[in-house]
Amino acid sequence: MSGTAYPEDDIKPVCGGATPENNYCIADKLADADEHLNKLYKGMLKKLAASSKAADSDRERDEVNNRRQVLVEAERAWIGFKDAQCNSEANWLGQGTGTTAVHLSCELELTELRLRELQSLDNYGY
Repeated sequence: MSGTAYPEDDIKPVCGGATPENNYCIADKLADADEHLNKLYKGMLKKLAASSKAADSDRERDEVNNRRQVLVEAERAWIGFKDAQCNSEANWLGQGTGTTAVHLSCELELTELRLRELQSLDNYGY
């Protein structure tokens, strides 16, 4: 075996234990991350709606409404990407007890990444 390190060598398990306990643990972490993501996303939409309502001109209102539409489209596209990517990762393993954990871990990782992306975007303000 060579001394070459690969990115997957640095992957730490999200949870431990037997397969069912591991799956429940990851699912709980995913539910928490998903809840935070949805709260942030809905909050961003509310900010945009308030900005649109408070706009001083039609041009400004159109710009804000365009930002909202682009955010909605991006979120829908991200959901499609997340589903396809995680299905692909899980499918790569074939049938087995680890398939669910791989799928859930993928969803967790991508959801946490999306949360950071939206937090960064939200920090720019509207």
